[in-house]
Amino acid sequence: MISKRIQPEQNSKILYTDKKSTANLIKYIENIETGKKTHKRWYINLPKDKDLAIVKMQNTQAMNTSTSQSKMYHYIVSFENSEKPNDQVMLDIEINLSQALGYQEYQRVISIHDNIEHYHMHVVINTIHPTKFINNNSPSNDYYIRDKKMRELEKKHSLSVNNGIEISRHREKQIKN
Repeated sequence: MISKRIQPEQNSKILYTDKKSTANLIKYIENIETGKKTHKRWYINLPKDKDLAIVKMQNTQAMNTSTSQSKMYHYIVSFENSEKPNDQVMLDIEINLSQALGYQEYQRVISIHDNIEHYHMHVVINTIHPTKFINNNSPSNDYYIRDKKMRELEKKHSLSVNNGIEISRHREKQIKN
């Protein structure tokens, strides 16, 4: 598995700071505008209806007026060409990654895509806490947190082990010694 955080500037169609952007981002990850089929979706800590989920996220974001930073955290997890984990595994991966990043209590939308070469999952997190209304915009070293957790999850679910940052560092140490 590999993961990549999608920064707001990488997705120029969508600003991550206003009400409209929340709806646009969710529509984007669910392929609503392109008409391509999303394999599976989940709404975590949200109503199961997409429109209600969007309104709930927007209302939560509106409760925090002090931040001008992004109120969304968007990342993708991709799998090897030959791998297509079942829904239970995909949900476990998302739950574990969100927990590692400190977002287990936050509102999240997960969308599974099989419309390109690599099976992958988009995760969009409302970074405004649903009851405290504080912004947890970006955990420090989030790439390293995701990478470490993914190596654990690859073993847990018998997935191909990717040469993540931890494996690369270990090899560098072996070469130096």
